[in-house]
Amino acid sequence: MLGSMFLLFLATFFGSILVGTAIALASALILKHIRFRMYPALEFAVILIFAYAPYVAAESVGLSGIMAILFAGMIMSHYTVYNMSPFTHIVSQRFFRTISLLAGIRVTIK
Repeated sequence: MLGSMFLLFLATFFGSILVGTAIALASALILKHIRFRMYPALEFAVILIFAYAPYVAAESVGLSGIMAILFAGMIMSHYTVYNMSPFTHIVSQRFFRTISLLAGIRVTIK
């Protein structure tokens, strides 16, 4: 019983990490190879979709959406940010800082 609970925990933990990492890397690749720079509103919309997608994907298969978002955020801050246009980078940075302020969370964004 305890062993099966531990295996379920490990499967949920590593499955959530895998889902979040895969979606974050997909966002980095898509923003790198598809030039949204001429359409900043569309680029920002894609960023928002990729920010929410790990939660939806993980929860839909019975994993932890919070863990998926955590790891997706870490991966996106390392890879996706460098593939965004400067304008969208500033807009998304200010948007997520405002949301974190409203939620009462202190966030540092590069």
